[in-house]
Amino acid sequence: MLWPMLALAFIFSIGTVAWSKDVKEKQKLEQSITAENIATVSLEIKEAYKLDNAEYKASVSTPSSIRSSMGNFTIGAAFLALVGILINLFRKKESINYKTAITAVSVVGLFAAFLVAGNESGTIMATIPTLLGVNGIQHLLDARAKVKFQMEDAARKLKDPATADKITSEELNQFDKWDGEFNELTRKINIATKMEQLEANKITKLENQVDAATKVKSVNSVKRMQVWQKSQEFGADKLSNSEQGILAGIEAENETMNAYLRFGINNLSDEEQRILKTLYVGFDGRTNVQTRAQGLTTTAGGYTVPEGFMAEINKFLSYFGGMLDAARVIRTDSGADIPWPSNDDTANTGRLLTEGSDASSGSTDLVYGVTTLKAYNYTSDLIKVARVLLQDTGINLEGHLGEQLGERLGRILNTHTTTGDNSSKPQGFITGATQGKVSASATAFTRSEIIDLLHSVNRAYRNSPKAGFMMHDNILAAIKKLSIGTSDDRPLWQASMQAGTPDKLEGFQYWVNNDMASTLATGNKVMAFGDFNKYIIRIVSGLEILRLNERYAENHQVAFVGFMRFDGRTINTNAIKYLELT
Repeated sequence: MLWPMLALAFIFSIGTVAWSKDVKEKQKLEQSITAENIATVSLEIKEAYKLDNAEYKASVSTPSSIRSSMGNFTIGAAFLALVGILINLFRKKESINYKTAITAVSVVGLFAAFLVAGNESGTIMATIPTLLGVNGIQHLLDARAKVKFQMEDAARKLKDPATADKITSEELNQFDKWDGEFNELTRKINIATKMEQLEANKITKLENQVDAATKVKSVNSVKRMQVWQKSQEFGADKLSNSEQGILAGIEAENETMNAYLRFGINNLSDEEQRILKTLYVGFDGRTNVQTRAQGLTTTAGGYTVPEGFMAEINKFLSYFGGMLDAARVIRTDSGADIPWPSNDDTANTGRLLTEGSDASSGSTDLVYGVTTLKAYNYTSDLIKVARVLLQDTGINLEGHLGEQLGERLGRILNTHTTTGDNSSKPQGFITGATQGKVSASATAFTRSEIIDLLHSVNRAYRNSPKAGFMMHDNILAAIKKLSIGTSDDRPLWQASMQAGTPDKLEGFQYWVNNDMASTLATGNKVMAFGDFNKYIIRIVSGLEILRLNERYAENHQVAFVGFMRFDGRTINTNAIKYLELT
């Protein structure tokens, strides 16, 4: 009897543990549509549960009193079995009953499995029918079949003349009850079937998203951004097959990032956590690093913001200062130093060769300098968001956080790429530029001085598509008040008369940069002109974001913090010049 008992115990243990995992997933789905977190459920599941969520749950639930009593019973049984093992083991070695010990271990495993099933699924009594192959829907089908059999039996009695007259009112009332029960069971079966189909579709969708996100990880950031922008401008149907694959991966990342920001990593499904892992970046720069056995770390790094979310941030980054609009912006996948060659050949010309002479004698070699673009680390500092805001699906979380992160990081980026002193920070374009003109007055400048500044820049740079002026908004106001002359008081500033065409100053475009000098005072560099394509802003692609759940929990708030790496350098000091007040 020993080995059959052991085999039965083993089968029950394995089967129960496997079943408990399946039921855990189903219970997790059911819990996801409670009033507290209904926002986390897909629209399809919400619609299905509008039919009768409470009744569907009731059809597969077990009273809490049964769960409690069965749980206590299994704990007690497991404890007694364990005591039996310990007593046996502490006896003299030669008298240990190994068969009894093995049997006790198997019994403990059996009851422990039942205990795990009870804790994970919320029900113990449902274990037996599940092990026999009867799932929740099959149980409902069997119950409906039984009711149908009873109804058919009663119908036969009504049709039979020998028994029709003997049908009592109680039996007729019972038939009505069966009819109502049959309809109710049919309704529950429809709901349960739809839920299983939705769950199957959801799992398939998540698995496809994991696959797409994994594949798109190897695509460089420039290509990803190009595909995203193309899809937004022309529509996904205009993309090639390979581009649609990239877009699918980006959209999977966008959905997962939104879920992470709203609900935190612990409330993500296994598939969503796998997608989030593709976005992980440690503070040491490594990607896809898992530093703790139980899952992705939330303290040693952040998560790269995907293109859909980054579009919101970029929109606000460019609002605060003109540097991102004026300068040449390059994006790199890593933060490694980039040696950038620089050269100014405007002073050199070709020469006439005399008969018999060669081109090598007297030739002028190009002289290159090297500017190193680094990647300085910046943070947005903590942004606190009320939990009720995160739970409200009507709030555009991407827009809200994108605005906050974009404003903060945009301000510091513009400041340091304008006036940075090149000491453990970017070199501002003013720092890297050269003086083009000094005003005669310490409190004013004239049109002729603006023209002198313009022509202090070599004509080759003035003809660049990126050539233009840059100044503070207060200085622009002062320029608008200047007149060309006493006989012709047309303003220097020229408003655009055509949509899409920018306003002009002396025929050139201009950018307002409020990190430049705002007052007319001695030594202030109030205006710059030149080819801003010769100033490079290097951004390490992928702003990183981290969700801090516990920092402000007592205030019912969640904190977010963003990290961004960039640098700025003037690669040709003669290409941009400034007007300085004497």
